[in-house]
Amino acid sequence: MTSAYQEHTENGHHIAKVEHSDTLSELSSTASDSPTNQEQFKNWRAQLSSILNQIRKVKNLEELVQVTTAVVKEKIQSDRVMLYRFNSSSSGVVLGESIANGWTPAIGETIPAMIFGLDAREEYLEAVSINDIKEIELTAYKAQILEKFQVRASLTIPIFVADQIWGLLGMQNCAAERQWQEREISLLSLVVTEISHKLESFELQRRLQQQAQEFKSITKVIDKIQLASSLDKLFRTTTQEVRELIKCDRLAVYRFNPDWSGEFVAESVANGWVPLVGPGIKTIWEDSHLQETKGGRYRQHETLVANDIYEMNHAPCHLEILEQFQVKAYVIVPLFAGQKLWGLLGAYQNSGVYEWQDEQVQLLRQIAINLGVAVSQAEFAQESERKSRQLSQTAERQQSLITLTRKIGQGTRRKSYKLLAIQWNSPNDGL
Repeated sequence: MTSAYQEHTENGHHIAKVEHSDTLSELSSTASDSPTNQEQFKNWRAQLSSILNQIRKVKNLEELVQVTTAVVKEKIQSDRVMLYRFNSSSSGVVLGESIANGWTPAIGETIPAMIFGLDAREEYLEAVSINDIKEIELTAYKAQILEKFQVRASLTIPIFVADQIWGLLGMQNCAAERQWQEREISLLSLVVTEISHKLESFELQRRLQQQAQEFKSITKVIDKIQLASSLDKLFRTTTQEVRELIKCDRLAVYRFNPDWSGEFVAESVANGWVPLVGPGIKTIWEDSHLQETKGGRYRQHETLVANDIYEMNHAPCHLEILEQFQVKAYVIVPLFAGQKLWGLLGAYQNSGVYEWQDEQVQLLRQIAINLGVAVSQAEFAQESERKSRQLSQTAERQQSLITLTRKIGQGTRRKSYKLLAIQWNSPNDGL
């Protein structure tokens, strides 16, 4: 893989536009045929191969940071090599560094992006080189930061993950200014490409592990749902387990009434928030739209996701109720018992606006499906038990009636026998 770039200058910063190709042959062709340049290119290629081989062996982010900074500093002599990760548009954290003795360490520091030459994350699209900080425009604040870390010259390469700027690989000279070479920019650009690949693989591994853990957790919740012996226990189990799984402030079950009004029948809520369900607490929410449309969008199995309630165009009365319930963000999924829209399952964030992840929404949907099946089964069991009690009561009444009839019959027969006996023993006055 090769790098060819065009360099231009902006405000004293050298911005190198790097384009990668598939082999090293293109870069080698830029060198002259002299033995000296050929030997330099051979050394350059050996350096690159050594760096990449060591990076490819790392197994996690911590190793990647340690190995990258150490090996790059070893192969390309400089006073400091750091791996920097953005945590906002204008600042980030120094995850790790390899630094020569005598200079102020920066590891673990949260520092503004301007120390590398540009002010905002979005501006770091290409390599940025500063040969001498005295040759660039400096604000008093930027000069103070550069002086704190004794930076005299710097070379910075942006790191992209999934086409998004992730961070920076930075080299800094502290002892003196430095004229950065084209081969150094090319080498570091290829190193950064390998770093990006490793970061993407770490992210994929993290997601797979997260999915596996979520699958175990979901399976555990579903098992508990299926084993619940009553609707009350079913709802208590579901709300508690799922709230912990999703990590939200409130997880609630809402049940529709026959007129499509409804009430919250169960919840799990974090400490410090107003409860909607509990001893002596009954929260009824009469939504005129849901009543008029008999469930609205939820009849069509739709899910409603709100990262910020104030960006949802809710009616003022709707917002007032949400504010009363301290809601800032929510996800609502329909809960079907068979073909009937039975109610809603809602996850709520009260502490602030919140960007719900697809995994959280999918998890809620899956839980709602299993919860709906369990509700159907529980209601069927309750109905069967009710009918069984009715049949039992009917049988008892019938048995009581039969017993009473027999007793009446037995009493009637005894009276008849007694009457016959009296008639038989009476004197025959007609003789």
